[in-house]
Amino acid sequence: MEGTFDNQENQAQSMANEAEQFATEISYGVKYVKVSDKLEKSNTVAHINITTLENENWCIELNTQGFLIVSNELDTIDNSTKLNNILNKTNLFETIESLMFNISPLFCKKFNQMVSDKLSKIN
Repeated sequence: MEGTFDNQENQAQSMANEAEQFATEISYGVKYVKVSDKLEKSNTVAHINITTLENENWCIELNTQGFLIVSNELDTIDNSTKLNNILNKTNLFETIESLMFNISPLFCKKFNQMVSDKLSKIN
């Protein structure tokens, strides 16, 4: 039994680690990003808190399907928002970048500038 618990803990840590990697990936284009310590972490879910450059707060669920907007408040799951997004198949994104492009025009601008800077270094 102890091995099973350790394995479940490792799987939960694995999803949290993935969430940490995604948070690091977008940190250049947001005011705040952190994996939630207050919300559930399991082998199939973790939550990322984001404050955009536009000062909008979001709680994003990372699950096996992708990135799902679950609230416009940090460390909060709005069950009606989550259910509505699931049922209507809205606000579920395959990549963190596609989610950020959808919720933050200033992130998109930063991303485009970063790509442009990298391309100019190649030439």
